[in-house]
Amino acid sequence: MVFDWYFAADAPFDTAKRKSEFPDAFSIACINDWAEKQSNEVHVISKDEAFRITSREVIRSSRLTRLESLSAFLELFPDPAIATAIKTAFSEFLEDEDNYALGEDSFTNLCFYLDSDNESDRREVEGVSIMYSEPDRLHVVEAKNGKAVLAGDMYVHFFAEITGKREPVERSTFVSAEITVEYDESDAHKIKVQSVKYDKGWAIGVRAPSDY
Repeated sequence: MVFDWYFAADAPFDTAKRKSEFPDAFSIACINDWAEKQSNEVHVISKDEAFRITSREVIRSSRLTRLESLSAFLELFPDPAIATAIKTAFSEFLEDEDNYALGEDSFTNLCFYLDSDNESDRREVEGVSIMYSEPDRLHVVEAKNGKAVLAGDMYVHFFAEITGKREPVERSTFVSAEITVEYDESDAHKIKVQSVKYDKGWAIGVRAPSDY
């Protein structure tokens, strides 16, 4: 990748001092490679314009974003007081029995399978429904102009209907969550949940009941 940039005279090698740009080029390439493997976005604090040009115009799928100062980076995060108020309000929201099944539509669309030690067990998970959920490592990642996004993990307790089993079984699992809420800018404790998206990344194993 780096040598392709060099021979094509692409950034950061589009200056008179091309050879002196190798350290920056390898830094950009290595950081981008790490970000791609980790599926993470990376913010690079640098006043060097080459970082911006290379990361966005040369590496088309780049996960790098250049910022010129630490203060610019810190501005990306929500006000701590607002974030705390929103998290507290959301936890209280989940304690209301009317909100126990929050995000059930998203949860039931995930994949479930019966996890059984018995190879001849042919039963299946026919359906699931949420009992209640608990936030776990859930953070406010955005809060601006009355709209906030919480992201992290939720610990979901649910009922699972198993083939041939008259009564559903109770199970629990961690899922990744992204929750969008509206909040009152004069009082961030007042929130209204707009959307909930759950994701696991793989099928959820429901431990088989022992009475096969």
